[in-house]
Amino acid sequence: MNNSTPKTNKSDSYLGIIAGLVWAMVGATLICFLLALFLMPKIVPAAQPPTPAIPSATFTIPPAVATPTLLITAAPPAATPTNVSSIKAAQITPLNASQVTEVADLGKGVIGQVAFSPDGNQIAVASSTGVQIYDAKLLQVISQFAGDDWIASLAYSPDGKTLATWYPNGSVALWDVSTAQRLQTLTSDSSGSYQFRGGGVFEVAFSPDGKILAAGQGDGAVHLWDPASGQLIRTIKGSKTSIHSVAISPDGKFLASTATFEGIVRVWSVESGELVKELKVAGIPIMLNVNFSPDGNLLAVSGAILISIQAKTAESSVTLWDTTSWQEARQIKAQDGGVVGGVAFSPDGKTLTFSAGKGGLSFWEIATGAQVRALEGPAGRVYSVAFSPDGQTLVSGSTDGLSLWDTVSGAALKSTSAYGEGLTDIALSSNGISLVTASKNGEVVLWDASTRQRTRAFNSAEQTPKCVAVSPNGRLISSGFEDGSIRIWDAESGAEIRTLNGHTSDVVDIAFSPDNTLLASASDDKTIILWSVADGQKQHTLSGKNEGKIVNISFSSDGTQLLSSSSEGEIKLWDVFAGNAIYVLAEFPFDNRSVFSPDGKVFASADLIAIKIWNAANGQQIHEWSTERAEMLAFSPDGRILVSGGSDGSLNLWNVNDDANLLAIATLKVHHDSVTGIVFTPDGKTMITSSLDGTVRFWNVVQQ
Repeated sequence: MNNSTPKTNKSDSYLGIIAGLVWAMVGATLICFLLALFLMPKIVPAAQPPTPAIPSATFTIPPAVATPTLLITAAPPAATPTNVSSIKAAQITPLNASQVTEVADLGKGVIGQVAFSPDGNQIAVASSTGVQIYDAKLLQVISQFAGDDWIASLAYSPDGKTLATWYPNGSVALWDVSTAQRLQTLTSDSSGSYQFRGGGVFEVAFSPDGKILAAGQGDGAVHLWDPASGQLIRTIKGSKTSIHSVAISPDGKFLASTATFEGIVRVWSVESGELVKELKVAGIPIMLNVNFSPDGNLLAVSGAILISIQAKTAESSVTLWDTTSWQEARQIKAQDGGVVGGVAFSPDGKTLTFSAGKGGLSFWEIATGAQVRALEGPAGRVYSVAFSPDGQTLVSGSTDGLSLWDTVSGAALKSTSAYGEGLTDIALSSNGISLVTASKNGEVVLWDASTRQRTRAFNSAEQTPKCVAVSPNGRLISSGFEDGSIRIWDAESGAEIRTLNGHTSDVVDIAFSPDNTLLASASDDKTIILWSVADGQKQHTLSGKNEGKIVNISFSSDGTQLLSSSSEGEIKLWDVFAGNAIYVLAEFPFDNRSVFSPDGKVFASADLIAIKIWNAANGQQIHEWSTERAEMLAFSPDGRILVSGGSDGSLNLWNVNDDANLLAIATLKVHHDSVTGIVFTPDGKTMITSSLDGTVRFWNVVQQ
């Protein structure tokens, strides 16, 4: 476990922070509604028991391996992933840290949108790691590009020669599909300061003749561009919030748009830019998407939940509007309470497909509104679906990966689970052999850290894991969940040993003591619980005077002390055996996090503006570096380097013993969202990082 793991996701600006908070409030309000519907320092003497012996690690990879995940890492795909341990690497030190480079990755991140090429031979995938172009029959990567940022949305030109990709800053890049070369970038001064990067954002659309490209913006504007010349034709300003979805009618006359926080669909004249109609959507709008039928007679609006207090039901639906009268023509309901995602019309316009609730894809007859077929899977949320031009095949992009389906038989054709959701945490076994990841789609997965092959997944009971840890002896894997529970599994068999219940809110961090006897858990409920690993009984509950939610915890090397950080800027050092605070540092104005050095003599802390090194014995500050967005901290095994991970996906490496140089030794920027985990292999040669962009990255100083 990376004991410094905070679980926060700040945006790249204060406006982003505000918008994120608003979204959190909206989500919390909705969840509460549905649930209701259905049901400085003060120093005291420290107790110093004998230092426990730390047993040697005995972890081995279990021989029984589940069906391996298809990992596509290159074009053409490599036969096997790179064996990280085979790379000739040097130990990462302050002298060579500037030479740290990425040598491998795990996963292709989060899917945003999928699209068939007009000839049906290719499938383009927008993801948090760029664009991947697949062979539509083999589902193998042909090319990949635009990997410098999170690509949330894309669209093929009608002739299939050009691909438009939308960036979170509102700019649009045009690419030559055959060469994967960037042709031009379309930018505007009114792109807005905040854009969503998650799945299900549909921000670009070509007109049927390919002469107009529509792109949504963060300030509520929709820009119409001439893709041939790159000239801006017109700007339509129709909302005060970020545009979420745009679609152009098959005859090229109408543009439909939706914006976040709004339950309104606006229809515009493409020629004049004037408002034609406003359609108000019933229910609670989550993320509204729009799709025109192939003949242009219907406009499908999805992404709202309908609430019936009398019947105590929550229904998700797709509303079909007649584009001649602009009257509601039909409403197709999926009665499982989830938000409809991945809506698409079949090429003949007779059926509609979408997913809702617990996943799976359904086909509905538009004329009658009756369900005609349901596909078993994917189990996760579907962000985007697309029919092949002949209607024979459907591609879906979800939190479970990319899948191809036969629309006639409903059979699954091919799939790859290289995609997923954002990673919330990682942990490495003490011998460096096995890596454990936790993701927002509910998965806790064990991997071979050298080959990056999936070993097995652990059942998470449909809850989101917030943190993971591996016991020092390698025999146990544990994860804390958003429902306040903690689960412990046998690493070799994968069997669940026990579930610990004691927290009333999210468990945001867990850590095993060095002697394997205790498991510490930290929660949003402002408490820390120390559990006996042997029987699961509570040993201590550390609470009462914690000023805010606990952000993270970290054991000292001898296991006698525990460091904790809170959302109110408080750092506490606890006596593990006595269960009381040794001292408190409460001088921080912001949310902070902290981590012990490997020898336990110092610890590091970080808030929004600074990173500091402290003497663990007396709580006195030793070093301070100014920085921004530090949300993750980890020491190298020898304690000479401190690594900080930011909300912008950056990594900074600091020389712990350098009090004069206020600059980082190295700054790495590969991740496209918050860094959620940083671990080192025991030999100090490999650094491994995880992110909410859904990827794990491996870093070395490669020797020539």
